Amino acid sequence: MQSKKEYSLFFIFGTILFAGIVLTQGNKPDLDQQSLFDQLQKESITELILKTNLEQIIANANDVDYGDGKLTFVNGDTSNVVYDIKVKPRGVTRKQICDFPPLKIKFSKTDLEANGMDGYKTLKLVTHCKEGEDFEQVLLKEYTAYKMYNVLTEKSFRVQLVKITYEDANQEIEPSTHYGFLIENKQELADRIGAELKEKDNSILTQINANQYRLFTLFQYMIGNTDWNLSKQHNVKLLIENEKISPLPVPYDFDFAGLVNAPYATPYSTLPIENVKQRFFQFKGNRNTDFRSTYDLFNAKKAEIMCLHTDFNLLDEPVKIEMTNYLKAFFDLINEHQVADEKLSLNGAYL
Repeated sequence: MQSKKEYSLFFIFGTILFAGIVLTQGNKPDLDQQSLFDQLQKESITELILKTNLEQIIANANDVDYGDGKLTFVNGDTSNVVYDIKVKPRGVTRKQICDFPPLKIKFSKTDLEANGMDGYKTLKLVTHCKEGEDFEQVLLKEYTAYKMYNVLTEKSFRVQLVKITYEDANQEIEPSTHYGFLIENKQELADRIGAELKEKDNSILTQINANQYRLFTLFQYMIGNTDWNLSKQHNVKLLIENEKISPLPVPYDFDFAGLVNAPYATPYSTLPIENVKQRFFQFKGNRNTDFRSTYDLFNAKKAEIMCLHTDFNLLDEPVKIEMTNYLKAFFDLINEHQVADEKLSLNGAYL
């Protein structure tokens, strides 16, 4: 995260320079084919059973090696589908904090293609982290944050809510069932929107896409998330659309957002805020940048954004009220354009 001094620096809008970029190589799957994630996408909850060495995952969260497992897709009245998979813990902070870490699941490309699907082999699974109702609500709030960004732009990670039963392959840990959500494969996202996924490389400098950057930073401000950094590609992926030079920032990991308010979430010590519920605007650009078209987009999508939590029956009523009040403060601000311009166009302004 940048220092306060760095926040005081002004950049020409849309020309954020950062250590840049190497093209992810590989053959693109056939876009006419459905992927595994496409088949999972639905309004209802997907039911899964994950069988693996749970003791290994829980006791060795920092292990970088994959272990064997089986993932069953429960299809109700029809036959269940079982995949042989590889699975390992993933993440950074959550691997250290959570009793049950987030997971990365790898499928066999051969198995996927044999079932008529594109070969996007890996999916991220966000897990419950710890036992208890509070952590379940945190997971559901983070899932909702992803869905909010989906409403604002298709250039975003899709997510699928799952109800997953964890079974220990050695039968030493009792089975348990929890909510979780799967995140779209990053290469699948790039192919879906006709873009190239970029990774860091100090040899190239580039510019950020101005329109998408305004949307990105205002969304992060809306949900109260400061846990991101463009130059380090921390909790953000960069994609370049075909024949364009300015990358699109795509955010992920929202557990440190004020809207989610995870029990373990704290702001960086370099920021002038005391807790993650306080908003801090991390836009770097010309102080006179016109955000009105971006405000208009958020206002046009306000009803859809608000319904994502108010109509979500898995969220507790007090949680819904808290989220409503938090978002209402944001919309009240951007609807007072003069006040919003004063507070939001100054680098490091916060509410």
